[in-house]
Amino acid sequence: MWARTPINMSVLHQTYYRVDNWVRGLSRIRYAILVGIVSAVGVWIVSLFTSSLNLFYAVALGVSNIIVFYWFNP
Repeated sequence: MWARTPINMSVLHQTYYRVDNWVRGLSRIRYAILVGIVSAVGVWIVSLFTSSLNLFYAVALGVSNIIVFYWFNP
């Protein structure tokens, strides 16, 4: 079968906590922009595999996420 490669969990934990601390340190607007960009890119990648979504939908979702996360995230 497949050979199991041991995963160094301490490296994963360090990476997780570094990213978590970086995100927690972002200002409100930067966090909203990050969420908007990540969601827009994610929707755009999904739209590459389906025919129902398009670039306009991805951009519209990203912009609306930026507005919502900035407005309602304390």
